[in-house]
Amino acid sequence: MTLEEARVRCIFESLVGSRLYGMHEEDSDYDYKGVFMAPDNYYFGMDHVNQVEQGETTLYELRRFLHLAGQNNPNILELLWIPEEHWKHVTVVWKTILESRDLLMSKKVKHTYSGYAFAQLRRIKTHKKYLLHPLTHEPTREEFGLPGHRDLSSETMNALLVIDPKCVKEEFVDLARREKNYSNAKREWDHYVVWQTNRNPARAALEEKYGYDVKHAAHLVRLMRQGQEALEMGNITVDRRGVDADELKAIRNGAWSYDKIIEYCDEMDRKLTDVYEKSSLQYSPDHKKIGELCHRLVNNIYGRAL
Repeated sequence: MTLEEARVRCIFESLVGSRLYGMHEEDSDYDYKGVFMAPDNYYFGMDHVNQVEQGETTLYELRRFLHLAGQNNPNILELLWIPEEHWKHVTVVWKTILESRDLLMSKKVKHTYSGYAFAQLRRIKTHKKYLLHPLTHEPTREEFGLPGHRDLSSETMNALLVIDPKCVKEEFVDLARREKNYSNAKREWDHYVVWQTNRNPARAALEEKYGYDVKHAAHLVRLMRQGQEALEMGNITVDRRGVDADELKAIRNGAWSYDKIIEYCDEMDRKLTDVYEKSSLQYSPDHKKIGELCHRLVNNIYGRAL
């Protein structure tokens, strides 16, 4: 399915990303996300589609959207809380979903928002390591004392590393260890090459200047704060203008040190654990009612029972 075909059936589309958060620069992209209802053969036949994307626009099929929102995926859940001024297209179907958005919100936001934030932190730490200790060459099998071709399958290698050493010859265990170490080094090299190849020049300059990825840091702080707000207030403040957009932009421009980011993560992790216990949100999404909502929406559009 093409983006044009999905747009014909779009029930919601909105501005997202840095321009939605109020964290953008003059040259920032205009990113859009939305939701569409697929043709009836996708609901009553064998055809299947999760999402379509082209350029800076991504549209999610209704069931896929409800599933991800029910999982409290931060990039998806936020669509339910975007202020109207940022909407590009909306229908009565989307407004029906908004009336039921509390079905989708749960204490799971603690784990998803902090999880996404810590994913940013892992990238920050990895990139800082690359800056301090850049890799110089692709690892070779010879460097790890390995033959030119691999004799062990991944399953065999992993098995040799966990079984009782008394049950197998040490030379086989040693070979498995070297294969594992080589695989890890090769994976690290591949990640390093991707990082080097895909770095935006302006972003790379900021990394060089401040010693870590300040853009990841700004999004890390935003995610932690949105997770706390969701647990405490039951909603998500997506547009950060008038809240902390200026501070987040300052962080992206190097206002916080690397050490402060690490300390902030630890502090917010403890705080989220505390507000999680006190939150009045349901412990998990009501998947039965979410399914009933999906059934009702599809049935209303196509006029038949599933």
